[in-house]
Amino acid sequence: MASPSKRRWRNEEPSKKKHLYLVLDDWKGGYSILKLDADNMRTTSPSMLPSGSRRRSELYALTLVFHERGHSSSLQVLSWSPTTDQVGPWDPTMAWSWYTSPTPPPFTGYETIISYALHPDGRTIFMSTDRRRTHSLDTSNGVWRDLGEWTLPFRGQAYFDGELDAWVGWPPLGSATAARQPECTILKEKLCFVAVARRSIPTATLTYMGDSKFCLVENALRSKNVLDAVLHVTLFGLKYHHKGELKTKIYRTNRSYALSKNTLEFSHAAFWM
Repeated sequence: MASPSKRRWRNEEPSKKKHLYLVLDDWKGGYSILKLDADNMRTTSPSMLPSGSRRRSELYALTLVFHERGHSSSLQVLSWSPTTDQVGPWDPTMAWSWYTSPTPPPFTGYETIISYALHPDGRTIFMSTDRRRTHSLDTSNGVWRDLGEWTLPFRGQAYFDGELDAWVGWPPLGSATAARQPECTILKEKLCFVAVARRSIPTATLTYMGDSKFCLVENALRSKNVLDAVLHVTLFGLKYHHKGELKTKIYRTNRSYALSKNTLEFSHAAFWM
């Protein structure tokens, strides 16, 4: 699904080759991180996530704060910033630390975020709640705005692509489709190996790889035995047909990987970096 924006933005050219990383909960000691080369889709040995520069070194998380009169929403920020615990020259000068944003979210603790997307300006986050309202947060100054009674036409995270001049994401489920939403275009081609499950733990994720390229990762059970499962990885591109329809590009790659462990609560994550 793609939703057009009002202004065209271009993606920055990557300074070095990027890879696809899959994070899997497949062993008792923790998580495995698999590095895949998108050019040949061959799995290399598990490795730690690489270090490198980022456009923004912050992670945002919404939490509930409980107090005597009930509870409310709070925005927590994980920031890569100078440390105050440096004793000697051998101690790190930078560290990750959490802090509470001084501007709390405008919605109550009873609301759930059902969709969100980063604006192409790189600093504004749009988010819609199950109360059928959409808000924005400017991370450069912490200012929240109420954008009205409408919702993003997606489920979960959506990604902006400059070539398509649109956000791309999963279509909404259930009652969310009844809310007022911007006009969007539906991809009619089948990409998933199996139907996307309607449960809290997603069985399929979408990751943006830049230049109108995307990665679809599906957690699929091959039998009723929950330990017998595979990950289907599909790389594809999107473009507009001459009639304005959304189509996949010619290059489209499929690859499957067996899982050594899987449960009904198994959830993978994919990153392009």
